[in-house]
Amino acid sequence: MKKRRAAFWVAGFILLSVVGLHLIVTQLLVEEDTNGVATHYVIENWAGSKSQFDEAILVCEKTEGSDVATIIFEHLFQDTLSRREVIEAAWDAGFDTSHLKLIPVPQREPKTLNIASAVIDSASAWGWTHLTLVTAQLHTARSKKAYQYHTRNKSISVSVVGVPFLGVSSRNWFLSWEGYETVFEELTKTVYYAVMVY
Repeated sequence: MKKRRAAFWVAGFILLSVVGLHLIVTQLLVEEDTNGVATHYVIENWAGSKSQFDEAILVCEKTEGSDVATIIFEHLFQDTLSRREVIEAAWDAGFDTSHLKLIPVPQREPKTLNIASAVIDSASAWGWTHLTLVTAQLHTARSKKAYQYHTRNKSISVSVVGVPFLGVSSRNWFLSWEGYETVFEELTKTVYYAVMVY
């Protein structure tokens, strides 16, 4: 009887934890706000992985996006082999890499704000007035806030679309340790940005 009661309480605790975390996780997400006519896309693909390009191309093709850029950390951009690997990953996913723009970003903290600054500067230089950011689903709210921070005094607007990142999405994050790590990291950084940055 005691074992059954203990098992019941453990199961209840786990269930409440997952439900509670799910409610918190919804605060990490933004609704997809692209109007379906987007032409300029920026893919946040930190590692230059093919799987991230695979997810992103589905979004770009759905709205017939023509101009596509991806961030690449400066140390990868400056290394010819690493830069070629990123371009090949995009090619393997189906992107027309002859028109793929690369946005070199210094790898320094706070990373999301740093990336947003580099992207907005590049987009402004190209004459874009709107861009759609394709990023990890659990990263969408923090990304949107960072981009809004850098577009305050500029005539450029940003929409955000979330895609699964390395298999982790808003629907399956609680099924893997990587998912819990992602959620914990995002929650921690969200609080840090709210207190220290904005």
